[in-house]
Amino acid sequence: MKTDNGSAFIAEVLARFLARWQVLILFSPPRTPSYNGAIESSIGSLKTRSERLAAHLGHPGLWTSAVVEAARHEANATARPRRLHGATPDDVWFRRRRLTAEARDQFRATVRRMQDEARGEKRLPLIGELSRNDQAAVDRLAIRGALVAHDLLVFRRKSIPALIERPKVTSEV
Repeated sequence: MKTDNGSAFIAEVLARFLARWQVLILFSPPRTPSYNGAIESSIGSLKTRSERLAAHLGHPGLWTSAVVEAARHEANATARPRRLHGATPDDVWFRRRRLTAEARDQFRATVRRMQDEARGEKRLPLIGELSRNDQAAVDRLAIRGALVAHDLLVFRRKSIPALIERPKVTSEV
């Protein structure tokens, strides 16, 4: 689960809940809202849809859980982002490759191995507890590396054209 460092996400009760369900948490680097750009964009879209639906139902500004769920469903069933090549998020979700218990165990083992590598890379002690920020930095490297190693995250690079700078022109007076 990718989150920012809000108090709800760093709470011990959430950490215990996620651990019980074997969910890894991926914290953003402190003071870098751009790290969550895609999430922030989706939340903005969800807010817009929720407000429109609430107003349509005659209670603008009052979002029930049913209104937010309807907005989420609408977005996932109708939006066709370019990156999905004409598919909806629902299409992609339902066609996804299901992870087996064995694949999940292998993924977690890869994360643990990469956490050790990341501790070494960041010159952190190989054993013992780390500060929350150090652990989050280690986890960002390890989880990203494990996602790539298990073909769950793919980077596609676009060519970025070089900027052509215009020559400076001085004006003579």
